[in-house]
Amino acid sequence: MILAQETTHHIRISKCNKNGLVAIKVDMSKIFDRNIWDFVIAVLKKLNFPDHWLNLVFKCLSSVKYSVLVNGHTSNVLTPSCGVRQGDPLSPILFSICTEALLASLIIAMNNKDIKGVSIARNDPPLTHLLFADDSSFFLNLDLKSISVFVDTLSSYYKDSGQIINNDKSQIFFSPFTPTFAKNRTISTINVKESNGFGKYLGIPLDITINRKQIFVDIIDKIKK
Repeated sequence: MILAQETTHHIRISKCNKNGLVAIKVDMSKIFDRNIWDFVIAVLKKLNFPDHWLNLVFKCLSSVKYSVLVNGHTSNVLTPSCGVRQGDPLSPILFSICTEALLASLIIAMNNKDIKGVSIARNDPPLTHLLFADDSSFFLNLDLKSISVFVDTLSSYYKDSGQIINNDKSQIFFSPFTPTFAKNRTISTINVKESNGFGKYLGIPLDITINRKQIFVDIIDKIKK
């Protein structure tokens, strides 16, 4: 949370980067409904899970059956081909494991200098991403190569995993004095609407202003209650 606040604040006040900086918050639509089982197993296999474990996980995923009520009558049994049952305790764990595939791709791109993250101080390591469930935040140096490789990496992951970006709930904002052509190019490439900030992340306001006390009043009241 602190990393998210400090990085977004840095982007908001940054004036020294000629290309500009960008923060992107991606919302994934129905993350547990669309997981492709083969992708889950492939990631687990890549992480060197034993075959016995893979078989157990696949059995948990594929043994689910559904019935629905139609005009008061129970339908025939339906067998799903993807996704995880609602309320399944494995859901968040499997999603986190699958996210390792995205992390690996981002790390490779960073090591190859294809993607440049955001450093909030001169000697700080660059930050490119913060991932939590269906809210994922990305922080990039706004050059053409970084954006292009980032979009390709994200698209490849979503295609393989079955995830879909919810463009209506996703947001993007830029550092001050970012060239207009760079903004337009990035927005058209990512297809996410521009905003002035991220609002809340995990229930905590990210858009820190001068009156910090006022921002956290609601949270303090909830804690007191």
